[in-house]
Amino acid sequence: MLLRQPRVVALGEIGIDHTEPPHQWHRHLQLLEIVLFMVQPEQAVIFHCREMTDNDGTDAYLLHV
Repeated sequence: MLLRQPRVVALGEIGIDHTEPPHQWHRHLQLLEIVLFMVQPEQAVIFHCREMTDNDGTDAYLLHV
């Protein structure tokens, strides 16, 4: 797994893409949760939140609070 390699300092770009049909959104969330579990605390993560309400990331944040 590449995220476990010491030279890997960041993961990007991952997130939720609402340009896909709504019935696929749950799969995006499942994959996001799997990947975030593997990220080390010192690694940076770059998210995208495509076509979400107001496009400011609030919807994505609220999904995981």
